[in-house]
Amino acid sequence: MKERRPRLARRGFTLITALAFTVVVGTVLAGVGTVATSHASRAQVEGTYANAISLADAGINIELARISSDTSDQSLPDQMGSPRVGSIDGVSGSYSVYVRPWGSNCDGTGTWKAPSDMCIVSTGTVDGISRTVRVRGSRKSIFDEYALFAYIDGTFSGGGASGGSTEIVGNLGTNGGVTFNGTLNTDIVNGTLELNGNAANSSDPGNNVVANPDRVNLPDVSEIAALQFPNTPAGLAWLAGHNNNANIKKLSSTDPTWASQTTAKGVTSAAVAALPSAGYTVSTRTLGDPSNSFATDTSSLDTAAGPRFYTPADTTYGITAYGVNGKRLLILPPGDYYFTDINLSQGTSGIVLLTHLGQIRIWVDNPPTGKPKADTLGVPVIFTDTTPSKFRLFYNKCTTLTISGDGRFNGGFYAINSTCNGSPSMKFTGNSMIYGSVMTNYFTVSGGTKVVFPNDGGGSDPTDFSLWFGFKDNWKEINLDGNPVFVDGTSN
Repeated sequence: MKERRPRLARRGFTLITALAFTVVVGTVLAGVGTVATSHASRAQVEGTYANAISLADAGINIELARISSDTSDQSLPDQMGSPRVGSIDGVSGSYSVYVRPWGSNCDGTGTWKAPSDMCIVSTGTVDGISRTVRVRGSRKSIFDEYALFAYIDGTFSGGGASGGSTEIVGNLGTNGGVTFNGTLNTDIVNGTLELNGNAANSSDPGNNVVANPDRVNLPDVSEIAALQFPNTPAGLAWLAGHNNNANIKKLSSTDPTWASQTTAKGVTSAAVAALPSAGYTVSTRTLGDPSNSFATDTSSLDTAAGPRFYTPADTTYGITAYGVNGKRLLILPPGDYYFTDINLSQGTSGIVLLTHLGQIRIWVDNPPTGKPKADTLGVPVIFTDTTPSKFRLFYNKCTTLTISGDGRFNGGFYAINSTCNGSPSMKFTGNSMIYGSVMTNYFTVSGGTKVVFPNDGGGSDPTDFSLWFGFKDNWKEINLDGNPVFVDGTSN
């Protein structure tokens, strides 16, 4: 006879089975919950870490924008000893940022000053987590953005459809107004016309006109000089007594080295030093036409066909070849020259700038007394190296510099002085060509003048003042204690 289990036993077994199942399911669910909570916590921590690095990057951008708003204001950079602490609306956390000289690898000491490269160190902190990054910042030269810029006002007197028309190749900019008196109007600008600030305007609303909300802030020539020559007295006052005017030379036909030298780039510094003086001294204040007693001593090497002191034809922009044979030459080796007058207008004069040996900078200042006289540069000028960064002319005078003739000038012209009324002004006429950049309070361009911005920019010289600053390279996360950021020993 089959034994029957009691009903109560069967019910107990079912209860135990259900309880075991519940325990197992509960354990699984608890594990899932733990894993989910762990992942959520990890995601929150990783999000906090990501937000901290984003805030650090934001601090860098804010510092660059702050410095770039006025690169001549030395109070804007937040130096290493007094970092800027800030936050961003709607974003949790804060940033702390400062700049220091770049040195060789973010190791410069002392106070950072434009235009040198900077190291920007920024720390972002969110919910107690901090991350620090550093980058290298570099300047955009004042000669590296515009072909032509009118800080206050500019005028084009002519600009028709003929082949010899005035032309701007590159961007034209202004904080004030630009007036076009010609049939082509803004079409003479082979680039963009940028109107910077609410007051900027153009007489022609051409298709290449762009409005920018902010003005471009530029320093005076005197401010640039003060940074270049931080001596006592500083700037132009120092340069008045410490210039290279006495190094200006003249040719000598009796010098066998020069008689046999058939190329300009073959001229050495030693050969230049051996030339006779042109009679200039540190105290000479006028760069003018040589007198009739000044020997020419040029030769057939210096005709428009070359091969020594000449400028070849530029078929792209219609510039004819020219030389200086038969001219009374002033020869300028590299250096800084200081004058209060430029009077070069006679057909018997010529200038040779030995830019293949280094950079030449000419500084033109107001005279110490009396009303400043207008200046003229209307003689053939030969550049032995046409790289635009090799030549700079800084015009601080409260009057007009007229550049005329068929010559080609390679370099940057800068004429900004906030203390003048209606000047400084640069006037270009007579089929002249500027291969570089012109930044001036006022300009007048006419007579088939060409201003051509180089394809690679015109501001590769490291001493140029800054238009703005931006990120260059060397983004890197760092530990302030100097140890690597990651376990593999890296910090990038």
